[in-house]
Amino acid sequence: MYTGIIILSAYFIIMILLDFLPGRISVRNKGTLSVSEKPGSDAAFFLSGRKMKTVVLMVSMAATNFSAFTILGLSGAGYRIGYAFYPVMAFGTGFMALGMYLVGAPLGKFGRERNYISPVDFITDRYGSPAFSKLYAVLLVVLTLPYLALQPMAAGILLETTFGIPYRAGVVLCSVVVGLYTARGGMRAVARTDLVQGVIIVLIAAAAYAAVVIRLGGVDEVGSLTALNAPEVLSRFGRNGAVGPAVLAGYIVLWFFADPMFPQLNQRMLAAESSRALEKTVTLYPVITMILFFLTVSIGVIGAGTLPGLSGSETDRIWPLLVSKTAGNILLPVFMIAPLAAIMSTLDSQLLSLTSIVSRDLLGRKDAGGMKNTALTAVIACAGLIIALFPPRNILDFINKSSFLGYAALAPVVFGGLYTRRVNAAGAAVSIIVSEILVLLSGLGIVDFGPVPDVFIVCAVSWAVFFAVSAVTKRQSALKEEPLPVEQLSGRLPKRWAAVFGLMFILGVDFITYYFVPALKGGGEAGGEFIPGWLIYQAALCAVLTALFYLFFDSAKKNR
Repeated sequence: MYTGIIILSAYFIIMILLDFLPGRISVRNKGTLSVSEKPGSDAAFFLSGRKMKTVVLMVSMAATNFSAFTILGLSGAGYRIGYAFYPVMAFGTGFMALGMYLVGAPLGKFGRERNYISPVDFITDRYGSPAFSKLYAVLLVVLTLPYLALQPMAAGILLETTFGIPYRAGVVLCSVVVGLYTARGGMRAVARTDLVQGVIIVLIAAAAYAAVVIRLGGVDEVGSLTALNAPEVLSRFGRNGAVGPAVLAGYIVLWFFADPMFPQLNQRMLAAESSRALEKTVTLYPVITMILFFLTVSIGVIGAGTLPGLSGSETDRIWPLLVSKTAGNILLPVFMIAPLAAIMSTLDSQLLSLTSIVSRDLLGRKDAGGMKNTALTAVIACAGLIIALFPPRNILDFINKSSFLGYAALAPVVFGGLYTRRVNAAGAAVSIIVSEILVLLSGLGIVDFGPVPDVFIVCAVSWAVFFAVSAVTKRQSALKEEPLPVEQLSGRLPKRWAAVFGLMFILGVDFITYYFVPALKGGGEAGGEFIPGWLIYQAALCAVLTALFYLFFDSAKKNR
């Protein structure tokens, strides 16, 4: 117990002290400071002066997107469903990096040229409607605040089960630590801590996986136990046929449209030093997901074979349960730092992005100054803390099920706004209202789409309404005098590359190993190996994605 408290205290202290290390936003020119470099400016506080270089951007982007779900949720999914959930996350989020580029490249370009601070600035600039911008900002807050609250909730549960700290004390402790360094240092502090936390997540996940496998007798012994006690977790469809081709395709589409809408990821796109930094981040992203998600899902799969009998929410605790069984009391608190790092690296980014949206887009405070931004960050942190201390669990469960769909419903407004001039604020507003109502009805169980994944219906309706209403209403000009040059976007995909990535999507949905290559199925269907052939195929697709991204960006550079 005392060893764990010492390790936890040291971790929290290090995260806070990182903000006090020397080092300011670098200024390239010795002359007059630009708007984004002035101390106290919004660009300095929220975007670290747009100076985020490749390594920091890549790790920070990954750490921001890898929440408590990456460790606790994915290991739980591995336990309940099996390796069949691995392609959902590994290839699915690796392919999502393409969507991240299609949004991030033009958003970063316009942001540097037109001084965007939040994604709402682009919406205001593109559609020229303050009322619609407010609606968009409110929806971002509504969709993001519950997720912000879920992070300290997860921390409270983790600290209680691992370190013996009461739930509410753990919630307060996590919120205070994250609130302190985020409110004081803004993006600079968040980027520094994310860099450390991202490395911690990967290294500890790898160490925990190795420790579990070694203590249980090696890969062969683990495979035998799993094949004996839970063979379905090795099968292509997973337990009870949970992940078939349609489900997998639905997840890939959902991640592709939803994740690039996250305001915390948009903030990283705006903070990137250059488009090259974003391109390198996108290139390496599938390899990161390939490795990390194998480690976390595998813990759940191994748990299904060695600790059978868990059900419901108990399965999401398989990480601490299995690690405590194999690692011992000394290593257990060390291995629990990984999920805590995933929680904090998401919480700080969500907190900062919400602060920028509320301050600038809802309250209308431009360059309000460091103290005002710090105070507002603290207020939003307290709002999330209150929800986490007194959680309306049914509401949060509903929002958790609907938030990703809600983000995906926003995608046409952003993608359409970036890549075509034939849309306007009326179409955007009606599209969002109709599609979010559809998400609400689906979440409440009033509307049932049957075997068709919800994301297909919601996105089809959203896109159709967007273009239809825009076509029958008068186009509105942007607020700024000079219109956005959407025809010159650096993120536009040439047709041949669109075909290549379309083929990758088809290969990722993986009809090949579902139906046509029985030898690759392995696991429960054939009583085969612990690492089925189809899983190796999916991991290979992630590596191919990275190679294709490299070739695509290299060819684009030669054509510039």
